[in-house]
Amino acid sequence: MNKPSSAIVFTGGGTAGHVSALLALQHDLKRDGWDITYIGSYHGLESSLVKEAEIPYHAIFTGKLRRYISLRNISDMIKTALGCLQSLFLLRRLKPQVILSRGGYVSFPPTVAAFILRVPVVLIEADISLGLAARLSLPMTDMVFYAFKETKHHLPANKKAIHTGLPVRKGITSGDRKKGLALCGFSSSSSLPIVVVIGGSQGSYFFQKLIMENLSSLTKHFRIIFLCGSSSKYHQELHCAQKQVAREVFCYFSYLKEEIKDIYAVSDLALSRGGANSIFELLACSIPSLLIPLEQGSRGEQVENATSITQQGLAMMVRGDELNGNKLVIKLKELHQQAAILKERIQTEQPQSPHKIITEKLRPYLRTTHHR
Repeated sequence: MNKPSSAIVFTGGGTAGHVSALLALQHDLKRDGWDITYIGSYHGLESSLVKEAEIPYHAIFTGKLRRYISLRNISDMIKTALGCLQSLFLLRRLKPQVILSRGGYVSFPPTVAAFILRVPVVLIEADISLGLAARLSLPMTDMVFYAFKETKHHLPANKKAIHTGLPVRKGITSGDRKKGLALCGFSSSSSLPIVVVIGGSQGSYFFQKLIMENLSSLTKHFRIIFLCGSSSKYHQELHCAQKQVAREVFCYFSYLKEEIKDIYAVSDLALSRGGANSIFELLACSIPSLLIPLEQGSRGEQVENATSITQQGLAMMVRGDELNGNKLVIKLKELHQQAAILKERIQTEQPQSPHKIITEKLRPYLRTTHHR
């Protein structure tokens, strides 16, 4: 007799943040007997990340769900409809027991298709408040895992929801400080604290400009590791900047894979946006952080995330428009002075493993049939 299928479909994409929490769960789920397949977009960052993880990948048409009037809404609605049809055919063929969604516009077509086929959808919500795609998907979801405690107030009272924290990449806390120093070209004898600056997977002009304008004053007090993003347009400027200061106080990387754990191991402090994935990775590694949340061009979720973590006493926050003159150096010095207290609070507040909770809650779906 053939063993019943135990298929699960991951979906979500557009940025690394919409992929990393899903990929962080892959080893635990495979160990439980799940066969994982991924549905994402044709040109999103998730395509390369998932293929590197050696997970079967299926691309569909996707269209952004905007909160404002735009002519592009018409073409994107057509793409979303096509994506729903593609997802229907894919799910019919893959016959998954459950869909694990990270939310966002990429995950919307598979969610609609799953609802039509009566396949349960489980949503991982990383931010405090839900985006448009997540809100539209919510009536079609079976269960929600949420990262921030405050998210509970944004969910219907009758929705099955569990506070888990956010899964982070396996091994992220097992870095080697000596390897990190060697990777950066930093001396082990220097007493200058090391600050990792996280520009995001797609780069950040704001951080690029902030680091370039303050590099001279920053490197008098700190050693800087700048993770500038794989699509940064300013590599030439960074290359020139690296020549202007001593190699042992500044380095930059476009994108790191396994080596990121060694960078975290060597970092005393962090400068980051308010994205949920960065926040939870830094908390997992007990790195005191100065958060500068993205405000323009967003719905304000990063401000909410950063405010929550700051109010819990687990990080410090400053608004981008407040960083004039030498304010950045001053704020980082304040962070360094408070680092020991923050680190102790972070280690005390570490929640139960999200990987364990999510894996256990998905087990009842194993080898069950929901398709029409």
